[in-house]
This record gives sequence, structure tokens and C-alpha cells, in this order.
Amino acid sequence: MIRTLLACLLLALPLLGGCGGPGPDEVVKSYMQALATLDIEGMAGLSCPAVAVTIRESSQQIDAAREAGMVINVQELAYELISEGEVEAIVRVTGTVVWAGAEEDVDEDLTLVLVEDEWKLCEDFR
Repeated sequence: MIRTLLACLLLALPLLGGCGGPGPDEVVKSYMQALATLDIEGMAGLSCPAVAVTIRESSQQIDAAREAGMVINVQELAYELISEGEVEAIVRVTGTVVWAGAEEDVDEDLTLVLVEDEWKLCEDFR
């Protein structure tokens, strides 16, 4: 009886989201939260390798923005998974971002790819 129950639970885990890392929409949301705090390694870690290099190369500008007290508010954004294939996904980000006091409307479709079993953002959204 216990073995049967355990086998059923193990089979159900993928359906319950118990396997693998965060989905594409959660990756984009985490990226935007890293952007809001100007977390270079957070942004780079959620990005494709080529984009991660670009982010790290911009570290002086990002550090200067952080030191100047730049505030980025991403709380009003919504994330919608538009498509998810085996190796590529698209997430739509909509809402308002506040950059240093100025509001900017956002309506972007962002592409992610699966890199070593993790979804990575392949566009530099800074």
C-alpha cells in the first residue's frame, strides 16, 4: 500500500511542478527583481551566457547608478507565459516601471531559452 502511494506521488510530481527549476515567467520576474535592486550577478545568472557577459561588462555603470541611489520599481508589472516549447519560451511583460521617478509603460515579449535545464533570458532588458 505504501509503495503504491509513493509510486503515485512520484508520478504526479511533474504535474504538480515538483521537478525542475522555475518556469520561464518566474525567471523573468526574478530578473526584473534583480534589475530593481541593480543586482549584477542576479541579472547575469538569469541570462544567456552572451547577455550575462554584456551585463557584467556594464558593471561600472550599474554600480554608479546604485551609488547614486537610483530606484527602480517593478511592482506594477505582470508576467504572462505566451509560449513554452522544449527549448524556447516567450513571456510577455506589461505594466509600468518607475526609473528614478519617471514612469515608463512596458509591453514587451521576452525570449528565453533552456540552457543546461534552466530557463535563461536571452534579451538584455536594462
